[in-house]
Order: sequence, then structure tokens, then C-alpha cells
Amino acid sequence: GAIEVLATVLSDAVRDSEEGWERIEVMVRKVFRLAIQRPELLGLLREVSRLGPPTLTKAIKGFDPLIQGATDWLKSEMDMGRIRESDPYLLVISMYSVIMGAATEGNLLEAIGIQQTPRDVALRRKELLRFLRSALIPAVN
Repeated sequence: GAIEVLATVLSDAVRDSEEGWERIEVMVRKVFRLAIQRPELLGLLREVSRLGPPTLTKAIKGFDPLIQGATDWLKSEMDMGRIRESDPYLLVISMYSVIMGAATEGNLLEAIGIQQTPRDVALRRKELLRFLRSALIPAVN
């Protein structure tokens, strides 16, 4: 299902990237690529999220190890000073929401008659990465 496809995409991003910021950037790029190639999958995930428990609880069971892995990784990155200190679990959930929202925004715009070009998608991804970088990466003194 959709959860498994997204989990595979995110697992591949972890495997294909270095640590720190690069991993986050690779994940965002892969989710946006999935949004372009299979927009129905991300739309389905958003709908399942809105349904809430028990449907959501059943749907994300397979996602638990990925969430735990991301939480542990962010905690490690925070301990090394590469990511700003915060609650790593809440950060994972917040990043998921922000990335999924930005990646699926094009579908919403097209549904109301605003056509999206590949350039529009690239700009949206670039702005999201800029936002995440400024929010997550500590300032160098």
C-alpha cells in the first residue's frame, strides 16, 4: 500500500545519503519525486491521516520502525550539534507534516485550476529546504 511505498522511499533516502543535513535534503527530494510520479499515493496518505484512529493506527503500524529510527537519528544528530536541540519525536512528526503538506500542495492547486509546472514544484521544494535548514541547522558562530 501507500504506507509501504513511502516507507521504502524514505528507507532508500537513508541508505543513499550521508549524515546531517544531506540526509534531510535527500529525503525531501525523494518525497517530492514520489509526489510527481505517484501523486495518488501521497493524497491517500493525507486522507488516511485525516481519518484518525483506528484507521490511521492500523495504517501506520508498518511505519513505526521508520519513525523510531528517524527519532533516534535526530537525537544522535542533536547530541553531535548538527541539528538544533528539541524533542526528536515531535520533530519527526512535524517534519512529516510539513514535507507531506508541501509535496502534495500541487495537487490542491491543480484541483482549484492552478496548473503546476515542474519549475513550480522545484521552487516549492527549494523553499521548503530553505525553511527546514534555517529551522534545524544551528547557526555557526
